[in-house]
Amino acid sequence: MRFNQTRTSRYKLWHRYAVIYTYFAVVLLAITAIDLETGISHWVCTLPVLVYLLFGKKHGFISSSALSTG
Repeated sequence: MRFNQTRTSRYKLWHRYAVIYTYFAVVLLAITAIDLETGISHWVCTLPVLVYLLFGKKHGFISSSALSTG
């Protein structure tokens, strides 16, 4: 029953923002806390993919462009 409710219910927009900002904060914290030789900085490359999956083409492109120029 719970799976069916989850599958059919609509999620809220702030859930997507919470996921993105939490993920971004964790990656940035890991980059500052751990040596760059470990390869942790490569996790930043997964952020545009996650934004595209959660927000779609238009918002994903805008966010990815802002991330790459900023």
